[in-house]
Amino acid sequence: MESSLSAQQDYDSNMNKLSQTSTPSATARCLAVPELQHLIYEMVLDDEDGLATLAILARTARCLQEVALNRLWDYQTSLVPLVKCFPAHLWAEKPGDDGVRTVKLLGEPKTEDWARVKFYASRIRTLSLNPPVGADTRWEGRLAGDVFITLRKALGSDPFLPNLDSFGWAQSSARWTEETHELAAFLLMLNPLVSSMDVVMAEWSKKSERAIVSALKAYGHDGSQLRSLKFKCSESPLIERAVLDLAKRQHHLLSLRYAWETAMPLNTIVHFSAMHQLREISIRADQKTTLKLSEDAIAGSRSFFPSLHLLSVHADTLALCERWLRMVQSPALDGISFVVDQPPAAPALQAFFASLVRDDRMRSKLRSLRFASTNPRTRGEAGQVVTSGTLEPLLRLSLTALQLEPGMPIDIDDAFVERMANAWPSIRTLELGAEWRREGLFSRVTIQGLIPLALRCEDLTKLALTFNTDTSAFDGRYDIGLRPLNGVSFDPWNHFVLGVGASMVYHQTNIAMLSSVLSDLCPGLRALQTAWDRAEGRGTDSGEWDSQEDEVETAWYQIGRYTKEMARIRRQERLWID
Repeated sequence: MESSLSAQQDYDSNMNKLSQTSTPSATARCLAVPELQHLIYEMVLDDEDGLATLAILARTARCLQEVALNRLWDYQTSLVPLVKCFPAHLWAEKPGDDGVRTVKLLGEPKTEDWARVKFYASRIRTLSLNPPVGADTRWEGRLAGDVFITLRKALGSDPFLPNLDSFGWAQSSARWTEETHELAAFLLMLNPLVSSMDVVMAEWSKKSERAIVSALKAYGHDGSQLRSLKFKCSESPLIERAVLDLAKRQHHLLSLRYAWETAMPLNTIVHFSAMHQLREISIRADQKTTLKLSEDAIAGSRSFFPSLHLLSVHADTLALCERWLRMVQSPALDGISFVVDQPPAAPALQAFFASLVRDDRMRSKLRSLRFASTNPRTRGEAGQVVTSGTLEPLLRLSLTALQLEPGMPIDIDDAFVERMANAWPSIRTLELGAEWRREGLFSRVTIQGLIPLALRCEDLTKLALTFNTDTSAFDGRYDIGLRPLNGVSFDPWNHFVLGVGASMVYHQTNIAMLSSVLSDLCPGLRALQTAWDRAEGRGTDSGEWDSQEDEVETAWYQIGRYTKEMARIRRQERLWID
């Protein structure tokens, strides 16, 4: 008792001394210490309402204002909040036909109207205007297309986001957009300090194409500026050459990704191969260039792409891709992406997988593997089915991503799915033939066969394969109102994308029950993708089959809507239960 009293007296004495020495100004000075601010922000951002708390800090504590505002504006997925910083009389918003609010400018901003916009614009370092699959942008709204034209006209040659470091932008094909608006939006992204760009473009008119080429030619002449350059564009030789020239001007490039339509010249490949810091590259290779390189002493040596982590090659055949793998001997190589125009037979594909296992470097380092064919094999041709035996060698690798679109059906069963779950517990992406569809294809993978993946692969966020949609195994629990899978699911707090490939939905399918089962399995679902909404193969089969395609596509559209909404409710259930 006496010891407890003594301890309390010591505590009171120390607190009195602390209160005498810690004045309000001293406390304020403590809060201004960068290390303490960093700790405060990390703790705040861990909270569910962290951004709202940061906003309150920015408004109430002057010493925290600058850093808090920098954190709040650092990463943006829309320019709507910034445009709303113009005086209220300059902008207006109204809901569109689809329910999304559209913000438009009512006039061109004058010089005095820019102060608040520039105050926040300089804080934006990362801008992602190509949101991930399944992202819900309804609450942010969208800008009317002519806003971008107005901003470019008002700014002249001045940058809109002067400190922008990284941007992602995708050309929209939506009905409310016009090409001139899209062009102005892209040109606004080309700010002077950008070091990383991720661009997705569709088709342009010749006039817009020339404007883009002119802008790219005038951009990036500081050879130390760009670190990452990722472009996806419909066939456009002019834009392709402009992007390639832009990449060649950069001396510290780490990543170059582009879906090239024409083969990369030999001297260009040699130029990039000598860049010691380059970690990722996409190459369109023809046979002549590949054979010429393979005869060169530099190819196959450690000085040929010495630091490469990801090798992406588009060639005519798998054999040419394999030559590239032998030429690039980087000890850091842990990812390969091969795209071919001539799909190999299943035995050749199995031999390729087996060669990866025999290669000590690949067996120990390979984590990401993608193989795709731009064309399907002829129906009825021998060797046109990928089986469990074809994929067997891959089970000996420690993969975190596997994407296979070999141009032929993949026929596996529940037992092999379980073996994959056991072999790759850290896998994040698993896509098996979910792009193509074939008449009469029946999958032996069931919904309950996917449960081992949910139990063992905690990091899996994208799963795409064709499966049997029969839900009779869950009738008992569903009929009495219980969770169909008894709570077994993929992580509900990871954004999950489910690709159903060519999975069939029949007239007798209970769409509500199928949606309930899928939402219980994938409570984090943000997008459901299907091969039935793709145009390939239309009109090549009977009219009856074409009609069935339309019915199945419509059914999956409805299932996707129901499942995403049910998944949202599943997440709410878990908040209450947990």
